Amino acid sequence: MDNNSGKPEAQVGLNTMPEAQAGLDTRPGRKLNQLVGFFHLVERLKHEKRKGWLDRGVKEAESVAEHSFRLALMAMVFAERQKLDVGRAVKMALVHDLPEAICGDVAIRIREDLQEISNKEKQEREIKALEETLKFLDKGLAKEVRELWHDFEFRKTREARLVYELDRLEAIFQAQEYEARGNFKASLQEFFDYRDDRLENRELIGLFSILMKERENEGKKNSGPACKGAGQEKSDIGQPLRFLHAA
Repeated sequence: MDNNSGKPEAQVGLNTMPEAQAGLDTRPGRKLNQLVGFFHLVERLKHEKRKGWLDRGVKEAESVAEHSFRLALMAMVFAERQKLDVGRAVKMALVHDLPEAICGDVAIRIREDLQEISNKEKQEREIKALEETLKFLDKGLAKEVRELWHDFEFRKTREARLVYELDRLEAIFQAQEYEARGNFKASLQEFFDYRDDRLENRELIGLFSILMKERENEGKKNSGPACKGAGQEKSDIGQPLRFLHAA
């Protein structure tokens, strides 16, 4: 007998469970098969190159997965420093680009009209791809991942606002590193210019200032792109490049 239901165990079958009533296969083996499919799917993120780097001729550009890894570490560090929910911030960083396993990466530009697709279309594609991805997960976990992803997109919580800014700051780190190695064909300045639109967190602005000082020093040492022709070079959006240094 089942002590909770008062019915013989044989009568308490899968069809009485909410998941089964929703049409989901809840057999343990099936759940594991679904997870195998999920992990195979997200492996694509290891090979999905970040389009912003490809567009600028970066050799061996980082993948979406590589970006998400350092972002998760940054989220762990700064959520702890700022007394936020560390687990939530790290999870958000890990899943923020999850839909790109299906729909691929689309580079965001300072001017939307220069993008491959509009921000609205990009978001619509990603929401559809997210739902396809979540079909592999149990209902409860799928709900959590969906909520985390939407929070990141719409920045409803302090954790989401932090990870959103760190997402940009991680790209600035990468731009500075590629630039220092000379690994680019077109200017990377636009990545630095994003600071004006995306960074409001005072601690992250301080980190950005340190990066810009490194960039300035590297440019002076190598007479490289961080200082050569400053104020005269043009970005690929037709505006003078702004070299943002520590205040």
